[in-house]
Amino acid sequence: MKTFLRCAAFAPLLALVAGCCANNACDCDDLQADSLFLVLANNRVNADTVNTSFTRAELDTIYIQRYAPERPAMGTTPAQPAGVLSDPVAIVRAQQSVINSALLRKLKLAMPPLTPANTIVISNTAPFSPGTTGGKLSAYNYVLTVQDRSALPRRTYVFNIENITLQGQYNATDCCTCYENSKKEFRLVGKNSRLVDVTESGSGANKAPVPVPISKLD
Repeated sequence: MKTFLRCAAFAPLLALVAGCCANNACDCDDLQADSLFLVLANNRVNADTVNTSFTRAELDTIYIQRYAPERPAMGTTPAQPAGVLSDPVAIVRAQQSVINSALLRKLKLAMPPLTPANTIVISNTAPFSPGTTGGKLSAYNYVLTVQDRSALPRRTYVFNIENITLQGQYNATDCCTCYENSKKEFRLVGKNSRLVDVTESGSGANKAPVPVPISKLD
């Protein structure tokens, strides 16, 4: 009986907390926390930038493929061959304005703000659906192909996004539990190779994306 009375005494408080949580919309960044934001140079304002920036025709359609990276078999060397390239996904700049509101909000947090037209976003769910490896984009390497189809011979630029490292955890605040990324880096390989750290600072849904500029010299 005492136990019942003690629980009954806390019932109004529990109901109040439950009511507050029901009315509290969680402002999480789960869908975009691990995302990579790639910005292809399109700043042809003088003679110096002509050799580094892409033309509008070159950026009209961009192709992305993914493949499972080389991974050593257990206890053996060398590494197994890389996986088969996926069918290419075409990203048409003219269609990039149609995106979800959460991603648009994320792009606007960057300084200066990013736009759908100038940003290629690779997330855990797009442009590829989650695979059988747990749904993380870091389970794959990616091939980004830029090609000018308006000129002959066609000029092609290929960039590889490799060795993606993602770390994160779920953090609880009040009534909400949100996923936050704590480390995000990868290797960009084109004409050159460089390690890119794009770990975002801040906390919660207000973390601004760290854009990765890519030019013809990369």
